[in-house]
Amino acid sequence: MKFEKEIKTAVRNTFSKEFRDDLGTFYDFFKYYFKPLYFKRYVPILIYQMGKVGSTTILKSLRDYGVNPVYHIHSMNIQNIKMKKEEFKDKGPPYGTPPKHLDKYKKLRPILKENRSVKIISLVREPIWRNISGFFQNLPKYISKEKRRKDLSYLEKIFFRDYDRHDRPEKWFDREIKEVIGMEAQ
Repeated sequence: MKFEKEIKTAVRNTFSKEFRDDLGTFYDFFKYYFKPLYFKRYVPILIYQMGKVGSTTILKSLRDYGVNPVYHIHSMNIQNIKMKKEEFKDKGPPYGTPPKHLDKYKKLRPILKENRSVKIISLVREPIWRNISGFFQNLPKYISKEKRRKDLSYLEKIFFRDYDRHDRPEKWFDREIKEVIGMEAQ
C-alpha cells in the first residue's frame, strides 16, 4: 500500500466531503479490481534457480511480456560464490576467469533488501538431463578439440568420470534457497 496514505491525504485536503465519499467509493473499486494489475509491475520478480533449467527463457519471456523489474541469478550464497570462484582460479584458460554472473549478487542484494515484497520464481529440471546439458555446455573444459571423438562411449566415460557436478541439483536448494531465503523446498 505504497501510495494509499498519500492519495487519501491529497483527496482529504482538496475535495468536499460529498466528493470524497464518491471518490472513496471509486478508490475502493480501483483498489479491489485494478491495483493488483497496476502495481504488479512494481513488485520485483527474482528468477532464482540453478543453471541449465530454463531461467534465461523465463527472463526473456517476462521482459517481452512487459513485466518489470525482473532479476535473474543462480547464486546469492556468498560462501558458494567464493567456492565457485576458487574452482575457476584452479583451471586454465578459458576457465581461469570466473563468469561475470557470479558477481550479480552484489548489485541485487541491496535492491532486494529495500523491497519488502519480492516474487521468486525457481524452476527445477530433471537432474540427469540438467547435468547432461551442463556437461555439453562446458565440453571444452573436459575434452580438448584434439581429443574429441565421435565415439559416444568415450563421452559417457568422461561424463561419469570427470563431470564433477552430479550432486549440484540435489544440493542447490539447501545451499541457496534454504540458507539465503530461509525457506525449505518440499
